[in-house]
Amino acid sequence: TEVVEAIFGVTKADSGEVYINGKLVPNNRSPRMMMDMNFGLLPEDRQKQGLHLRWSINHNTSLPIIDECTNGIFLSGKKEYEISNKMKELLAIKAPTVDTHSGALSGGNQQKVVVGKQLAANTKIIVLDEPTKGVDVGSKAQIYQLMSDLASQGMGILMISSEMPEVMNMSDRIYVMSEGHITKE
Repeated sequence: TEVVEAIFGVTKADSGEVYINGKLVPNNRSPRMMMDMNFGLLPEDRQKQGLHLRWSINHNTSLPIIDECTNGIFLSGKKEYEISNKMKELLAIKAPTVDTHSGALSGGNQQKVVVGKQLAANTKIIVLDEPTKGVDVGSKAQIYQLMSDLASQGMGILMISSEMPEVMNMSDRIYVMSEGHITKE
């Protein structure tokens, strides 16, 4: 988690370099810069870092692409609803409408809203930090299927997980880290 936060620009890295598509990313990177490079992060703690629980699915989904949902200085509700309804359908988010507050959703559906934010932002590389933490078995299966679908469409996925069966079943390549260093591939 700490390494990914440094890569994404949430915290400052002590050392190392980050390359995306062979291009060196500046050390003074920020989450906004990484998002502009189509790099997304689904944080481990979705309730504190991934969602505004008092906001609707609609507002959460459009937050990373708010510039695309505005006409000048005014928010285009039509565009915002178009995107959030598309994500609700694509991810099978169980809620009456996209106006439902994210805090009223189950853990699995909250996780899907966070994934929807990344998809709406046209992310090409996504880091999923403990993507199934705190979700029920049915939602885990849906998240695994979604990850497989995204990978088959060419999205780069880096999953961090402490669940060994999850790692073994979902990964093409596994790296083990200890104290900030890769110890095994």
